[in-house]
Amino acid sequence: MYAAIALPYGGGKSILVVCTSTRRKSCSIAALPAERFRVHWSKFPGHRVLVVEHKYVVARHVSHILENEGATVFRASSVAQALRIADNVTLSAAVLEIRLGSEDCDPVCRALAQRNIPFIFHTSHVRQLMIQWPGVPLVAKPASAAEIIGALNKVLSGKRDILDGEGNDTNIVKFLASV
Repeated sequence: MYAAIALPYGGGKSILVVCTSTRRKSCSIAALPAERFRVHWSKFPGHRVLVVEHKYVVARHVSHILENEGATVFRASSVAQALRIADNVTLSAAVLEIRLGSEDCDPVCRALAQRNIPFIFHTSHVRQLMIQWPGVPLVAKPASAAEIIGALNKVLSGKRDILDGEGNDTNIVKFLASV
């Protein structure tokens, strides 16, 4: 396991301190100029995002993008699963495919809207959305990571529903124990 931290170092510069040892009682440390490294700041730390997608590969891809940005991701491949998660987990936002095989995601949209949970669509079914859910950001498939992150960031910018250590996590604990 490696750990790294950027520390200020005279003259407005920083150094990157990296612990490279995996032993418990000792740590080999290397200090390197931080300017030589690209630092990635997560966009969604502390956010809990529901990804509703029936195709495993697409769901995993979107989940991976969001997890790399610091989000905790809950995946659902059916309307029933999505509603169960929405009922039991305090969510910050959701990314939805409007068609889940033969199911329509409209009940999930209504449930999220009732709870004031912002969501975006990641779909290829554009016509249906413009009529039923005007104003909800749409990311057409196939989409880049930047497009998904940008749309989600847009809906989250007005709502920062982050659970810190003082939030009530009993529902999530009960939900995870039941799965």
